[in-house]
Amino acid sequence: MNQCSAVVSMYKQMLGCIGLHPKVSTLSIVINFLCPVNRVDLGFAVLTATLKHGLQPNAYSLTALLHGV
Repeated sequence: MNQCSAVVSMYKQMLGCIGLHPKVSTLSIVINFLCPVNRVDLGFAVLTATLKHGLQPNAYSLTALLHGV
């Protein structure tokens, strides 16, 4: 399994855990990993999940997404 697949798999497992709610910093780390490896599509999916959980993305995440497009 490559690193990108491992990150996505761990992220999905984290979201599936009952009672576990991701923090903005965790989601930022995932986004900042995905964008430089040309997986901006997944970065935007994480952004969508961030907003769905009622979290406000930080400037660090948004900058990574903007640089990725």
